Amino acid sequence: MRVSGFLGVEWKVTCRSRWTWIILTLVVCALLFACLMTLRLMGQNNEAVGLLQTHLGSDSVQSFVNDPDALAGFRDTQPSHGVSVPLAILAALGPFLVAAWGAGLIGSEISWRTNRVRAAHFGWGPTVLAKMVLVVGGCACIAIVAGLLGLAWKPVMSHAISTRYPLLALVPLEEAGVSIFAQMGAVFSGLACYGLLASLLVLALRSTPAALVGTVALIYVGGFIHAPWIPSAAFAELLSATLSYPAGIVGAPDQVPGGLGPWWALAVLLAWSCAFGLGAWAIAKRQEVR
Repeated sequence: MRVSGFLGVEWKVTCRSRWTWIILTLVVCALLFACLMTLRLMGQNNEAVGLLQTHLGSDSVQSFVNDPDALAGFRDTQPSHGVSVPLAILAALGPFLVAAWGAGLIGSEISWRTNRVRAAHFGWGPTVLAKMVLVVGGCACIAIVAGLLGLAWKPVMSHAISTRYPLLALVPLEEAGVSIFAQMGAVFSGLACYGLLASLLVLALRSTPAALVGTVALIYVGGFIHAPWIPSAAFAELLSATLSYPAGIVGAPDQVPGGLGPWWALAVLLAWSCAFGLGAWAIAKRQEVR
């Protein structure tokens, strides 16, 4: 069977999987939560701007512009920084959702004993490889959707702020310096890494709950190990370098071990992703021989 045809078969199986619909529903809920979070943050900043506007007249705008401390308080009011909010929420919740999806797609085949049928018809190794390709592709899709959602919110926030508080239009604030494509790429690299990790664990442990618990445990333990070469530390450093985290948003990295830089952090994530993917494929090939 041709590769495209084989991926088409796996795509149909994946679309019929209950895990796909459960995770898709949770991703939609997470993105809706990001929209509500954006409105809440904008409302908090609007209150601060309203208080400022009662004390400052248009003749005092220049003195406000020259005050760095005052300008720092309005950084989160910029619509350009609101673009990162859906991606930031996805980066915080997405690893757990993608891990459940990656473990569920392969684990369901093992628990229902359909892996033997798939091995007889297509080969268990190619089947696992196709599922991992679909997991990585799904991570790319949800990262793109979150980025586009952030871009869609930008004119809404800009119009609401400029209409209600014209003072902000006179204050030149810095634009977010990182492109939306870099932000989406950073989130995608972390999600794909954890999805492949869950695929590896479910093949090694042959249990979906055990693989999911193992992945979640590794994510939490990685937060306490301040070593730049582990996936969680590299992901946190990459997010800190690319995303803009407004004050009060959930999921901001607490402690980021410095020294790697964003490009090396990306290289660490890609290396771990390749290792997890190759390890899962090797285990699947060995199970196929058995």
